[in-house]
Parts: sequence; structure tokens; C-alpha cells
Amino acid sequence: MDDESPYFLHHLPVPGEERYASVALVNTRFTSSHGAVDLLEDTEAGHLWLVRQELLPDKAALNGRRLGRLIKLREATRELFAARADVTTPPAASLTTLNDALA
Repeated sequence: MDDESPYFLHHLPVPGEERYASVALVNTRFTSSHGAVDLLEDTEAGHLWLVRQELLPDKAALNGRRLGRLIKLREATRELFAARADVTTPPAASLTTLNDALA
């Protein structure tokens, strides 16, 4: 492990993250043995995550507004995944957020 990088950058990806951006996005917020981790905690961290996922060119900027939209999409996607796992009706607001992001 590289001592310069934060410990959470070395966590192993969850199966499916390499194939589905939605799974990778949902997993940007998790709890490790060191506590809560948010890979989108600020614009710099969000930019790094997007570049590593090959979803944003390195030279492109990520401002606070766009980061906020990304975090809102992550939380909506988490709610949709949870509804699916619990076999319940997904929240309408989460569906709207996802549809708006896809439009």
C-alpha cells in the first residue's frame, strides 16, 4: 500500500463496479474499519473519482453545483437499489432524480 494515498483509495472494488457505473457510484459512500468514507466528499475527491471511472476527462473541471448533482444522483440510486432489494415501491423523488440525470 502506498503511504501517500488515503487508505480508502486502496479498497477492493465490489463485484459489478467495473461493469456498472451505478454500482460504483452507490459504493462511493461506505463504512470501513476506520469509519465513514465518502469518495465524493468535495470537488477534488469527486473529480478524482470521476476521472478514475473514466467518466470525466482529467482536464475537465468539477464545480460545486455539479458535485451536488452527482451526490444527489448517488443518494437517489442508493434508494432505488434499496427499494429493489426490499421489494418495495421506489421513492418517486428518486425516480425523478434518475430520470432527470438521464435526460
